[in-house]
Amino acid sequence: MKKKFLFVLVVLFLASIAQIHAFGVGAQANFYIRDTNLPGFSVLISPGDKFHIAANWYRDSDKKNNIGLTADFVPLNLQLVPFRQKDSPLGLVFNLGVGIFANIVLKDKNIEEDKTGFKGGIRAPVGFSFFFAKRKVEIFSHVAPSYGVRVVPGDTKPIKFHTFTLPIALGARVWF
Repeated sequence: MKKKFLFVLVVLFLASIAQIHAFGVGAQANFYIRDTNLPGFSVLISPGDKFHIAANWYRDSDKKNNIGLTADFVPLNLQLVPFRQKDSPLGLVFNLGVGIFANIVLKDKNIEEDKTGFKGGIRAPVGFSFFFAKRKVEIFSHVAPSYGVRVVPGDTKPIKFHTFTLPIALGARVWF
């Protein structure tokens, strides 16, 4: 019981230091404009309205499982349909940010010479958020042009520049 209380106390302390005024959780479906990846799924945590973290899973065109993280800083939140007052039930916001991604490409057990690899790089999420229920529920969509490197230890070319991708996300988030 003391450990739980101490944990809650530390979280509240860190949140007050970081001046976190909102906390959101949600999920999103991921799609890709190019046929390099198959649809995937993400679980989201947003420790504020400008910072979003997602734990991702998807299968690439080789049918290999990829798991990873994205972290986005979204400093521009332009209200297109402004909230008339603080408790207004609806609003539309344009978002623009920068972020990073890191994925582990898991080895296929059925292919003996297959290797586990890593993908990482930068991204620039651009999208829209629709808020309702007094800004407690958000439905959003964004495109995040991404570019990075792919590392496969022991491969003939262990480091390759990762191709330019255009992942699209459609999701929902609940704010506390």
